[in-house]
Amino acid sequence: GYLEIYSNIRPLNSKISYPFYHMYIDYFSRNSIATLHQSGLKPHKAGLAFFRGFFPENKEHRLVVSAFNKFNQEDIHPVAKLEYEENEVQKSVERDMDRIPRDHMIFQDMNELFADVLSGDTQYNKLTITADRDMHRPNYYVGPKDEKMSWIDVEHGATCRKIKDGFISDEERLKFEKYNTYPWHTDFPILPKQYDIDTIIMYFGESPVPFNEFCFLFFDENGKKVFEKEEHCSDYTIINLTEYMSRHDIVLDSGLLSIIPPTRLNKVARSANFKMACSHQKNPYLTTNVAGGSLRNVAFDHVNSNMWKHIKLPVVHSEQFTRIVDSVDFETIISIMNSSSDKDYSRTAEVELDIYRWDGQLHRFEIEILPNTSKTISVSELIRERGIKSLKDYYSLWFKCRLNYVRGYHLLHRKSDNAIGIEHFYYPRFNTKE
Repeated sequence: GYLEIYSNIRPLNSKISYPFYHMYIDYFSRNSIATLHQSGLKPHKAGLAFFRGFFPENKEHRLVVSAFNKFNQEDIHPVAKLEYEENEVQKSVERDMDRIPRDHMIFQDMNELFADVLSGDTQYNKLTITADRDMHRPNYYVGPKDEKMSWIDVEHGATCRKIKDGFISDEERLKFEKYNTYPWHTDFPILPKQYDIDTIIMYFGESPVPFNEFCFLFFDENGKKVFEKEEHCSDYTIINLTEYMSRHDIVLDSGLLSIIPPTRLNKVARSANFKMACSHQKNPYLTTNVAGGSLRNVAFDHVNSNMWKHIKLPVVHSEQFTRIVDSVDFETIISIMNSSSDKDYSRTAEVELDIYRWDGQLHRFEIEILPNTSKTISVSELIRERGIKSLKDYYSLWFKCRLNYVRGYHLLHRKSDNAIGIEHFYYPRFNTKE
């Protein structure tokens, strides 16, 4: 079943033309935490393929999909497509999922649906889901197959339309060369060793055109580039950065991995989205989130984007939020990145961290993040250092940066067993007129 929440969003001191309600959901299981942000976005068009569901490598785990029919009078008939490799041969198979009547939600085990295929010697298993009617993005749950409603990971789906002009044009490429920028980049924080948390990158071919060539740039805690190497990432690539750095003799206590398209390529995809996972070394399961690639912290707009036309734009500066839990049992860790597609980026980010108590009391902290690196902080330690007292163990946190675009992740950490759940911060507004 499901819980549906209605909210009466009303103005306090100004007109609200685009009411938006956002929630974070934490699933607590015996040995794990799974975290997801959930928002009231509209359905996606029929026929689009949803990505980001992945079959766990652990055979004792399963992948479950939930999908919802809110607005269609007729049933939705979703189809699951499994692409895989068997004996070095690329194959695919489609299966009908359960139909979804209006106001119903299905919860279907993909390992059962494709049991005959997955029982063989398959690898690089990739799942996409399409529907014959408009449908909200599905959610993907991963958990032990013998424990009902127990999850180690949950992520929402996303669409990636395959388009004819999925490559950057020659005209655009010349503009990037003129302004000395990469066409896009995506970044991953490397957490300080004191947290015992590994960063894992995952690539499942989420690009408008087939694209698998990348360049890895590693930066230390001071933003100095210490390693560079081109890598081929298949459409099912999972790399533990702690192990990768060990193999390549990269010594970092903290820092940043930035992934860019190799500069030697003449044909570059318009985008290539990765997933990021974290895994605690003392409780090693994967908790995942998206790590999208885009053009950031540059002084020009090459696509006449709406995100440049609003007076308060998340592209030009940063204003994002999350929930914080601080208690005897839990702590919240945040990691914020300051990076750019500009090859000569050198701007330090001055970031305000605003922590709001349950009753609205504000406590402000100020931090600096050097260019091309990340900063990881235990918010629970900040609360203790400031001596903040509260009757409740939850807070909201906003980070704000006026001159840079910075972005980040937050991890909920259960102290008793080192279970963690990751999510990204979220915008308080979209690019619509206020």
